[in-house]
Amino acid sequence: MLHIILLILKIIGIAILVVLGTVLVLLALALLVPVRYRLLGNYYGKAGGDLRLTWLLHSVSVLVTYDGGTDTIVRIFGIRLPKKRKDRTEEDEDEQETAGEPEEEKQPGDAAGGSPEEEVGAGYGSEEEDQTVLAQSADASFSDISGEASSGEVISGEAGGGESSDEGTDISLIPPVGEDEEETETAAPGAGAEDGGNGIFEKIRYLFSSVCDKLKLADRKRRQILELLEDPVNQETIRFVWEKVLALIRHILPVRARGTIRLGFDDPATTGSVLAACSVFYAMYGDGITWIPEFQESVLEGELDLKGRVRLGTVLWLAARVLLNRNFRVMLKKIKKIRANGGMENG
Repeated sequence: MLHIILLILKIIGIAILVVLGTVLVLLALALLVPVRYRLLGNYYGKAGGDLRLTWLLHSVSVLVTYDGGTDTIVRIFGIRLPKKRKDRTEEDEDEQETAGEPEEEKQPGDAAGGSPEEEVGAGYGSEEEDQTVLAQSADASFSDISGEASSGEVISGEAGGGESSDEGTDISLIPPVGEDEEETETAAPGAGAEDGGNGIFEKIRYLFSSVCDKLKLADRKRRQILELLEDPVNQETIRFVWEKVLALIRHILPVRARGTIRLGFDDPATTGSVLAACSVFYAMYGDGITWIPEFQESVLEGELDLKGRVRLGTVLWLAARVLLNRNFRVMLKKIKKIRANGGMENG
């Protein structure tokens, strides 16, 4: 019985070791095997080129082609992965765009064989008849309104015990028509001008105070940032971070470059200045890149062949060196505090 238990534990231990070994091997491959890239680009009035990414002896490769449009091909162990199919809605939209234009809508008059003006004119009489009909309808509506008013007077008279409605109304309680309007007209201009003046003054004072507060906050941030940068410890930290950034750039830059570039500007002095700035590439790639200057015209064209590699382990190592630096973390906290509340706490 004990022998069987030990055998089972041995098998479980071997399985765990195999899994851990596989994970470590895959992790080492991901960190240490670089992703190689090759860029073939050209520009002759129109940009074009290919970008190829390969990993682990071309077991994984990605080819991105650009020639007015982008096309991507992914292969794993030589097997090309199928492209993502469009959704049904996208296919329907494409079909609608490629379909022909819809037929022109027929005019209302085309179906009846006549113009719209003739149809409209057929349903009405002459102008004199139209004016007569409008006058009759206006008279009828006026008679209805007057009839309703008279019937209302009769009903009110009956309800008041046979007396007229005018007798039951106190005319003294009804204010004259023009007095209230005149009072509001005389009182409004003075009050409105006073309220408007106070409102404008309050707005100007609020705007001035907000601008002053913003200027004070900006000045306080400026002084605190200067204090942060003048600190010797922070200056050493900034130099350390800058060294790691340069190391990352050197790692990502192509290790080999070939090509020909023809460039020029309308001003010969500008052409000379740009060529002097581009001389740094000669120190990096030697005669691999041929520069053809043009001092009489403005032109930029050529082709390049760049090769390089990016190792994930190197990128993570440089990032970890920066993030694990204690002075960098302290400086980052101070910068966040300045951005958050406009100042750092004393001490």
